[in-house]
Parts: sequence; C-alpha cells; structure tokens
Amino acid sequence: MLFGTSYDSKEAETFLRQTIGITGIGFWRKRHDEFRILIQGNPLMASYIDEKFSIERGMERALQYKRNTGKFPNMMNTSDNSILKLYSFTLMIAQVYQNLSAAGKKRLSGMLRDSLQSDHGVAPLAFEMGVAADLMRRGFDVRFNDMEGSGFDYIATRRGIQFEVECKTISGDLGRQIHRRRLFQFGGLISRAMSECLASGAPQGHFARVVLPGELHGRQEYMQELAALVERVLRSRADFEQADIGKSDYASFPISGSPFDLDRHGALDQVKFNEFLKSKNIMANGNSLLKFRPKHSAVVVVLISAKPDKVVPGLLRQIKAGATQFSENVPAALCVELTNVGEDQLLRLMDAPSDLNKPTAFQVATGEFFKSSKRQHVHTLAFYAPGHFKTSTRTTGSQKETHLQEGGRFLSYTNKRNQFAPNQEYKLFGND
Repeated sequence: MLFGTSYDSKEAETFLRQTIGITGIGFWRKRHDEFRILIQGNPLMASYIDEKFSIERGMERALQYKRNTGKFPNMMNTSDNSILKLYSFTLMIAQVYQNLSAAGKKRLSGMLRDSLQSDHGVAPLAFEMGVAADLMRRGFDVRFNDMEGSGFDYIATRRGIQFEVECKTISGDLGRQIHRRRLFQFGGLISRAMSECLASGAPQGHFARVVLPGELHGRQEYMQELAALVERVLRSRADFEQADIGKSDYASFPISGSPFDLDRHGALDQVKFNEFLKSKNIMANGNSLLKFRPKHSAVVVVLISAKPDKVVPGLLRQIKAGATQFSENVPAALCVELTNVGEDQLLRLMDAPSDLNKPTAFQVATGEFFKSSKRQHVHTLAFYAPGHFKTSTRTTGSQKETHLQEGGRFLSYTNKRNQFAPNQEYKLFGND
C-alpha cells in the first residue's frame, strides 16, 4: 500500500475517530484511568507517563478537550507534542487498517488492544507505523507482512527494489545505572521535601546533585535511606554524604534568566533546561526530577551514578535478536528505536571520542553486528531518536495541504558485506 501522508485538520479528526473505532473507546479510557491512579499516588510519575505513553496521553487530552469544547483539538493550533504524535499515529493506522484484508484488520485490531494493555504501550506499534510513513514519503509501496502473515514487519518496494523491514523498539534504559521508572518512583519519596523547599523562603532556585556509588536499585531500604539524604540536603541547604548510599551537593540559583523564568501558563522549554543542566556540568541525560512555580521558585534534583552506563552490550543482543525475523532471500533493513533517548543523547552515542583513532560506541556495536556472515542479508541497520513534531502547509491553487512530520533522525549504517551496498538506490535513510 502507498498513500499520502499529508492531510488537513478535518481529515485528522476523521482518522482519529476511525482509530478509536478499531478497538472501541473503552480500552483507551481504561488506560487513562490507570494513569490517573499512578499520578495520584506520585505526582512526579506524570512526567514518566508523558514520555513513555505519549500517544495514550495525547488521546486522553484530545478526549478531554472534546468534552470541554465539543470538538477535537485543531492540529494547526496546538503545541502539545503528545496530540501531534497522536494525529501522526492515527493518520497511519486508520489508513493501514482500511487497506488490510479482513484477517489483517482483525490482527491489527488485536495488536492495538494488546498495546493499550501492555507495559510498553502503543509506542512499538507507532514506531512501525512511523517507519512505514517515512518509506512511503520516499516512494516505497509497503505491504504489512506481520499483519497479513507472520515474520518481519513489512516488504517495501520501489522501482524494482525490494526490502524486508523489521522495526524493533528497545528500552533506552538498557544497560543504564539509573532507570527512568525507578527514578520517578524515587521522586515520589522526596516529593514532599521538594514541595516544602519550593514554598519556603524568598524566590530562588534550588539545585541538588546526587552521586550514587552504583545503580539506583529498587531495594526499599536503600531507596528510603537515599531519600532521607536528599531530604536533609533540601531542608538544610547544605552538602551531605553517607557511605554506601551517596553524596549530594546543594546550590541555589536565581530564577531570573533561568528556564523557570516563565509566564504563569508557560511551558518549560526543554532545550533551555538542557542548557541549564550543562551549565551545572550535567549532561542532558534525563536523570532529573523537578518542581517549579513560574517566575518564583524551582527545585531540581539530578541523580548521577559514579559507574558508567553500559548500553552497547545489551543493545547488541537486542539487535541480533531482531535480525532473526528475516527470510534472508532479499536485502533487509532493521530499524531500531531507543525509547527514553532523545536526539541529543543519540548524537552523543555517535559522537567521536577524544581519541579520534577509536570508533564510536554505535560503530563498535554495528561492526560486531555486521561481522557475522550469517547477517550478510541485512543491508541497513538504522537507529532512530524521536523528536518534536512540526506542521507545515503548502497551497496549490485553492487547495491547502498540511504536512505533519516528526523532527527526529535516523542514524543509518550500511552493511558492506551485502551485495547491494555500493548501489545508492538501496540507501533508505540518510544521516542528515
């Protein structure tokens, strides 16, 4: 199947309604109820839910908007990335569903229902749809093999060139000392102390850097002792250290000129916040907890491990497993999305180290992956980091066309062992 990925706001609402009809509204509402229970128990979990289940949250907000206004949000008038991501997903899934056989429709409906009940959420299915949309924009006809049969996700064909494509979503927590969910669970233990700090004293910012001796494991006794250490730092506004638990230093900062110098209803600018972390000698690695009152006060707690992350070994195991889906009869492309990893973090994984004679971490993993003669059929290995969505319009005569595209990027490698490696017609994604 090959169809357009541009549409106007009226079509966006149609695709949204059609997507709801695939499973019924009940599965979405049940997931939203689960979110509310989690957030009631720990308000800081809202950030984790927003990033891990962004499409589900987008649906929740779109339905709430409709209850309040009688209509769905206009994609051209919203800056909510979760709603834009929802519209991008429903554009694809509704049209794919329409073009499937009866058996394929039943399979896709089941996949969507299962996604709305799983710990991974809709993200893996959305990634599969997103890669298909990217290929269609490049002129490929896409046949969904996994929905009409079994094995790899789909066959992409263009001008006589054929690819088998498998999409694999891998947790960005793989090999990390500090996992995202555990970070926000820890945040629930220090939430009250952060709120007290936020409300006390003259307007200012509070910054606590916490260095752990190793991983942030989930043992209750350790989590409680670490929380007690951070609470002591925030309440006394002084540095403390406890053997085998961690050490923390405290610093205040002015709100004026900071990322929290916002209008009352302003949204935090993530780019400015990352720059703020870098000014504190903290890489934008996502291990931060924050509460703030615009133009008044802010509390930022950042957790760091003294031990380095070991992402590559686990990543290599996962991509090797993904490559087993192919028939080995035609060139294959394995597309990998690392969840909880932003574009800036992906770029750091591909950045050259200080010793320019050594390969990057991704180059090492990819080299190991392509080394085996058993994977000569894999032509392309592409890693994807999600970004923010952008809308653009184009007017032809009286026809106004709206295009919605995610601003992430692919980091693509070609297997030199593959017989079609020299042929530029087989290049699927560019490293732009």
